[in-house]
Amino acid sequence: MAMFVVNHKVNDFSTWKLVYDAHQATRNKFGIHDHFVIQSENDPNDVTIIGEGTEQHLRAFLASDELLNAMHSAGVIGEPKVIVGEDCL
Repeated sequence: MAMFVVNHKVNDFSTWKLVYDAHQATRNKFGIHDHFVIQSENDPNDVTIIGEGTEQHLRAFLASDELLNAMHSAGVIGEPKVIVGEDCL
């Protein structure tokens, strides 16, 4: 399984969270499992998500129209920062 970290800014965390929660079925469809959603201590609209899935599933999900549409609806600002790698512990 590949691990991923996604960080992005949003217009409003509460709005983002509603869309994020409603998008669970799509993440499941792509085999994506989120483990943590972290709000920055200094900026509640700075959000980081940590999770896992196969690298193939992650790449397909990140390129999907479903994700792009959800990000737009959720008020994501700019391009997210994405790190994908293997757990080495």
